[in-house]
Amino acid sequence: KDSLLYVSDNFGYLYVYDYSLNKIKWAKKFNAPFRSNIKIKDNKLFLADENNTLLIINSSNGNMLRKIPTEQMLVKNDFISNISMSDNSIFFMNTFGSLYSINAKSLKMNWFLNLNTSIDINLDNLFYSSEIKINNDNLIILTKNSLQVFNYLDGSIIFKIPINSLIPPIINNDYIFLVNKNNYLISIKLTTGEIIYSYKLNKLI
Repeated sequence: KDSLLYVSDNFGYLYVYDYSLNKIKWAKKFNAPFRSNIKIKDNKLFLADENNTLLIINSSNGNMLRKIPTEQMLVKNDFISNISMSDNSIFFMNTFGSLYSINAKSLKMNWFLNLNTSIDINLDNLFYSSEIKINNDNLIILTKNSLQVFNYLDGSIIFKIPINSLIPPIINNDYIFLVNKNNYLISIKLTTGEIIYSYKLNKLI
């Protein structure tokens, strides 16, 4: 409903607040602090805790529908697991660097990939990703070392470019726009990975 606000916190509580009635509809305590955004689809809440467990919860009463445990990270950084969704699938990126595709109706796994190519997991080399973007059949994922585009139906990679950006990728029709650490505005063709242009921003202003 439009009047309901779903809130999770770092103490492991999940709340549903009805601001039209100015009251909490229900609140429940879970085993671990939450560490992701929240998505809602078909009366289901999708969110993850700090142990990289994806929780699927009935939005009407807070009952657990399913838990999907994934790789845990003993060392925590500022990266928060993020969740995105298409018409039929939920996409979950955990802090270890694994991307999961889950059928939104059956709650079964479609496929998963690990995007963390480093075997050196330490405080200086932890995984980071911006929010997952979806455009048509494409998943656009920007990590600290690369831009990667996948087919969201089967997880096959379309292209990977070793590039960084100070901002999350901006998608406009068939183009991706980034600003790298050297302050260049870069336009990339979404379907091929071709770099269309690269302009130094301080020269344009």
